[in-house]
Amino acid sequence: MTLNPNQLIQGSQIEGFPKAYVIGAYDTRITFYSQQVRALALAHALHVEHHIGPSARIGVIGGGAAGVMLAAALALQSDAVIQLFEKSEVLMPLQRTATRRRLDPRIYEWPRSDAEHEIAELPILDWTSGSAADVRQAVLGEFEAVRAATGSQITTHLHHKIETVSTTAHGYRIDFERDGADGAREQSQTEVDLLFFTFGFGLEPPRPIKHTPTESYWLDGGIPGAAIDGKARPCFFISGNGDGGLIDFVAAASAAFDHDAMIRTIAHREGVMALRDELLAVDGEARAAEAAGNGYDFVAAYDDRIGAQVAALGLIDEIAARLRPGVQLILQTREPDLMSVKTATLNRLATYLVIKACKQDPVRQFEHVVCENVTPLDPPNDVDAPAFLLDCDGRPIPADKVIARRGPNRDAARAPFAAMLANFEAEHAVWVGRFPDDSIAPTLSEDARAHFVRLSKDKKLPLPRYRHEAAAQVMPLRVKVAQHGQMARWSGDITLDQATTIWGRDARASKLLVEATPEPLGPLAFATARLGLHCQQPWFEVDIPHWQPFLTRLSCESRHATNLALPTLRARSNDASALNASELPPSDMATRLHEAMDRWILDKISSHLDGYLTRGEDPGHLIPFKAAADISAAMSATWTEWRAVFLAHPPLLARFLRLSLCAQDSDDLIDEARCLVGPLLMKQLTGAIAVTLAIASVWQVMAPHDAPPGNLMRTSGSAIRTGHSCAAEFLDGDLMPIRAFKFMWRTHFVVLPMVNSPSGFSTMADTSLIKTELIVPRLTEPGQTSNLVLTVDQAFIEAVGISVAALGALLDGAEAAHFAHMAKAIEKSQEVPA
Repeated sequence: MTLNPNQLIQGSQIEGFPKAYVIGAYDTRITFYSQQVRALALAHALHVEHHIGPSARIGVIGGGAAGVMLAAALALQSDAVIQLFEKSEVLMPLQRTATRRRLDPRIYEWPRSDAEHEIAELPILDWTSGSAADVRQAVLGEFEAVRAATGSQITTHLHHKIETVSTTAHGYRIDFERDGADGAREQSQTEVDLLFFTFGFGLEPPRPIKHTPTESYWLDGGIPGAAIDGKARPCFFISGNGDGGLIDFVAAASAAFDHDAMIRTIAHREGVMALRDELLAVDGEARAAEAAGNGYDFVAAYDDRIGAQVAALGLIDEIAARLRPGVQLILQTREPDLMSVKTATLNRLATYLVIKACKQDPVRQFEHVVCENVTPLDPPNDVDAPAFLLDCDGRPIPADKVIARRGPNRDAARAPFAAMLANFEAEHAVWVGRFPDDSIAPTLSEDARAHFVRLSKDKKLPLPRYRHEAAAQVMPLRVKVAQHGQMARWSGDITLDQATTIWGRDARASKLLVEATPEPLGPLAFATARLGLHCQQPWFEVDIPHWQPFLTRLSCESRHATNLALPTLRARSNDASALNASELPPSDMATRLHEAMDRWILDKISSHLDGYLTRGEDPGHLIPFKAAADISAAMSATWTEWRAVFLAHPPLLARFLRLSLCAQDSDDLIDEARCLVGPLLMKQLTGAIAVTLAIASVWQVMAPHDAPPGNLMRTSGSAIRTGHSCAAEFLDGDLMPIRAFKFMWRTHFVVLPMVNSPSGFSTMADTSLIKTELIVPRLTEPGQTSNLVLTVDQAFIEAVGISVAALGALLDGAEAAHFAHMAKAIEKSQEVPA
């Protein structure tokens, strides 16, 4: 769930210190993205609850991801004067030179839906996944745009070391050390009304293991290199099993570590999402064990729950191929458990795969060492001797490379504020106990998102850098359809109910990314195909070998229509959107999509008919006649009734539309026929409905019909007759004019609105109506020889332009002639000798 404003404030407010807040410093699984979300969510909550008065003086201590985001958010939504303090000489110093560390907004949530989505999609200071240095550059660029848009509201104080914070009568005093005008350090102070601690966790100590330097996680040199002096058995000692420790465990094992490649190898593996439920179940068991104060063996759980599957998927073999030859890995932890539930599932799975891959090769080795104390010993001076010798609770362990990932020095970061924060850790732990999921993976409410989107537009902030780059290529509307187990998932720039946004002349180019083949999607495959086929500039990102034959049959090789081109097909990418997500069973999602598309068609036809019937407008010449005033009035009244019925009964509308474009009323063709109904065949649909309405204005009472055969029903006295209004261009692959009068229509009458009978056509119709051979036609049993076929010929066009009476006379004559032919046919059949 998304926390409400009061709950968010409770999780950050320091009890006993009004208007003082902490963001992220006491939470777990801190990521760049989660810190940004926490800052945005708190800023919005304070705005909603009116915690920030006019002309407020605000101090923000810490210029990392949270501090920068908070300063920008507060400036956009208020007239506050904000001072942002950072002890380094630059904002967001950790990521400044980290070109080999990758930041992904949601990857820590894997294997949950959209975890691989590479765009943060934040309303301000947005970014897309990439190296930490690139992300920092993108965010700071947007931050400077906010500063420019908000005038002098934000002042950044770089190279300022906070000494103490104390209370005053109206707020807080911040004492700090800074560079003086003469270059020497000097003491100064300032007062603020509101105070925000966004200092995070601080820096890693340079020697987590005594006398053993370890480069920071955020320095490129902290990532194990490609080789170690050509040793046949390179030995790595990794201390710590947090996310940083697990990532560098995999890095140490890899011949050429690439964080992005590691993510893709696992998360994008074909079939890996089949492990989703089991992985989430393991996480649930581990959280329950932790809550009960018990340990949890992830390796044993993975062996039991997914071991066979990952081997069958080839993941272990893939990882084995990426390992250093002869690598020796030692992972040291203080607790007995090799891995912790506080780490990301993807990092745990990667570690597990490395362990299993090592066991496939007798030369490679892995060992888990549990010890409380690690101290260095003097290594031997031999040429090939290891560079390090470590004492692990009395056991000497040699290593060529030591990587200590024991976390930052939190106490040092908190020291200047110890008096104010003395009780906050315990208070915050209680709050975390109430909202464990939200504290680990915070989310931004739609209200908060809309709030900052609106402010961004008001301030005319530029688009994020990645949006600018995409805009240069005319960025399409993105839609993603995926299947997870028994559920289908829709996400994209538009909601499921807004799917038809990608239709119409003015619609942007549209990209439909489908992460499933047509067969398992069933009716949803047809609904997705229908949506894309009728776009102005569509392309599908799909599994092309599976989708190309499917889409070809529905488009350029359709047996029912022309003007349906095969859309552009491309291999699947990851440039989708995680917004506007909906999860439904595939059949339910197909129904929702079809109903949205049918409603779009209905609205467009209604709009066109309204202009035509009230003002005589017919842009595009969609209607093949000009109606007299009384016929227009009758058509308008009939359409009002029909439209109301269609809106109340979506299945009736769906049946009427598909049979308007497909001559064959077959259950096997329902999905294929529905794919015809869209903007590309709007001329046929609009013309068909207009002609049918004109006939209905004379034939009282005629209405849409919701059961086979056909899509119309006419009541005349006590007689009920079925009808089929059909503007199909093809009839089972042949042109409609060629097959229309020989086709075995199943209804009593047939309206062929788009057939303009040429010379000889009426004769053919008469011949087909009286041709009986050995079949005795009956008026109550529709068939090849018993249908009344009505076409749009010159006589129809002239009559509909005169009056209701003229059209009535024409139709009465056609009906009388039909029954006369039928009577003759019956008489002739009776003359045939037995």
